[in-house]
Amino acid sequence: MANRIPKCIAPWVYLDILPDGVVVPCCSNSTELGDLKKQSLEDIWNGDPMKKIRLEMLNDILPESCALCIQQDETTTLKYFYNQKFSSSIPEVYDMTNPDGSVKEVKIKGFDFRISNKCNFKCRTCWSKLSSSINFETRTNNLGEYYEEPILNIGNYFDFKKMYQDNIDNLELIEFSGGEVLLMDEHYEMLQYFIDNKKQSQIELRYNTNFSTLEYKNYKVFDMWRKWDIRKLEVNVSIDEIGVRSEYVRYGTVWNNISSNIKKLLNEFKTSYHYLENGRFIFSANIVVSIFNVYRIPEIITNLNQIGLITDANEFSNFTLSLEGGMDGGIYDLELYPISERKKIKEKLLQFSSTYPVDISQKLEQVIEKLDNPEETNKDKINKFLEKTNKLDTIRNQNLLKVIPELQCLVDYVS
Repeated sequence: MANRIPKCIAPWVYLDILPDGVVVPCCSNSTELGDLKKQSLEDIWNGDPMKKIRLEMLNDILPESCALCIQQDETTTLKYFYNQKFSSSIPEVYDMTNPDGSVKEVKIKGFDFRISNKCNFKCRTCWSKLSSSINFETRTNNLGEYYEEPILNIGNYFDFKKMYQDNIDNLELIEFSGGEVLLMDEHYEMLQYFIDNKKQSQIELRYNTNFSTLEYKNYKVFDMWRKWDIRKLEVNVSIDEIGVRSEYVRYGTVWNNISSNIKKLLNEFKTSYHYLENGRFIFSANIVVSIFNVYRIPEIITNLNQIGLITDANEFSNFTLSLEGGMDGGIYDLELYPISERKKIKEKLLQFSSTYPVDISQKLEQVIEKLDNPEETNKDKINKFLEKTNKLDTIRNQNLLKVIPELQCLVDYVS
């Protein structure tokens, strides 16, 4: 092993378990490390894929599968975040790693909580593995691959509770992502276990949620969050559009409900935690940028400012722009727009950026790069996009061009 300091600490302390039991290094790397339906966690932790990644990291190499961290600005990468978050573990790495890349003990300090695909939304850029509602729709209408189980849940073949209880003294970070975590019993049971064991100031909670539900069965999420150390709590609301458009792009959304819940949380933490001198509750928006909404990034951000989410208290910067991940062969890519339209969108975004209260050029960088792609629009992809969109519109009684008229340019392009 060449170095004592790894390129990224995550393979020693962190893992991401998907609802179907597949384990990957993190949400930015889809390398399959193993499958909990067939292997134990210990076998996966020291399996060949994980050992290979560790050795590469110790040789100052980011694997090709870490493409997002390679492409992005250093300080915006997950690698940078994990290296900061788990910095205390970095000096231990060399001594705890065997020459073949295995480690001497399983010591989990962080994980992505994706125990289930249970979700009440059917977002246009999501799929069955991460939404039980999409899985049901796909199966009922024969739209493609689906899972036989109505709701995926790794608890059916893996003792998830034992994993976090065994590692309770090690845990520093839990990230929550889709399905919809605020609709999962296991989420509330786990939080209660941590509260009972007084771990509110040890474990950081980072949520990605559609924020449609604040009360579930007998649980009220605000009641649990009030007991948490505010400096260890971050809530990111997935908002890809606003108003009627949000109800199209993220089917299941009732926009008035989402905006009302945002205001409730803002009021709750303003009134309950204002006395914390060093407290900083992080509440932000995650906007997944796709062909559906790239034209309207300025309108979305402006609206979130108006309802009080993006404000000067957070330097007008508490939002992220994440590119849609190439679903269905890239039929939602920004490059589906004709080059002339891409130029118009770019000009609009740059104009908005030039008048924004703070510098957001770094947030827009990947979007602009996509729009600058000189390749001609792929007509086959447009036709596939329109075919799938029309099928879903028929099933959901929606109409693409009625809600998003700027996409008429795609119809015109292939006519």
